[in-house]
Amino acid sequence: ALDIGQRAKELFSRSEKKLGRGFLSLALHLDPWLHLRLPWVTDTIRDDKAKMTYWSGNIFVGWDKTRIEDLTNNFFRDMEEPDVYELAIYSWKNLQLARQSCCGIDNLAVFLSRARKFGHPHIVPFLYLTPDYIPLLKPDNQVMFNSFKQWWEGIGRPEAPSPRITYNGETWHWDQMKVVMPPSRVPEGWDAFTQAVLLYRLNEFEGARAALNEAMI
Repeated sequence: ALDIGQRAKELFSRSEKKLGRGFLSLALHLDPWLHLRLPWVTDTIRDDKAKMTYWSGNIFVGWDKTRIEDLTNNFFRDMEEPDVYELAIYSWKNLQLARQSCCGIDNLAVFLSRARKFGHPHIVPFLYLTPDYIPLLKPDNQVMFNSFKQWWEGIGRPEAPSPRITYNGETWHWDQMKVVMPPSRVPEGWDAFTQAVLLYRLNEFEGARAALNEAMI
């Protein structure tokens, strides 16, 4: 994500703004917190942020819920920060698909626990958005929740940092996960190109080729 973000800045400096925004959006897919390492990102996306949307890719063509859970438990299992931040959009997508059924809430909570640089203050407030689900957490995640709850209560039960995860009774919202630029602001076919890159990084080479062909049509 860092290298792609720096490539975006080079493109901006050459006034190739549409392509620069495309590369920056791609970098944000891999690390929605890229601004912590590249502070200029915040100002660069400021005018577009209100129109940015969640990643809506369907990389496994109908099997996203099952396959994304598999990614959470296997592909990203041993990754450390900041590489594990790439898991964020998949955990968020899984939550959108699974809602309060197994195991979207669990998986996002686990991701936040692994993102030590910024994730820990979000865990307990996020889980308290759906308190009826807390007893249904997987046993290991029950232990994790109780540990973080004790820590959170010990520091005065603060609200989660902004932007916060919210819940409207049906679905969750989190501006941090809005990483997709409006289509008019990036090159044509950029969504398919982004999908190709994501699939390639997951070693899904056949799907990556198909998505790249779509992007080039």
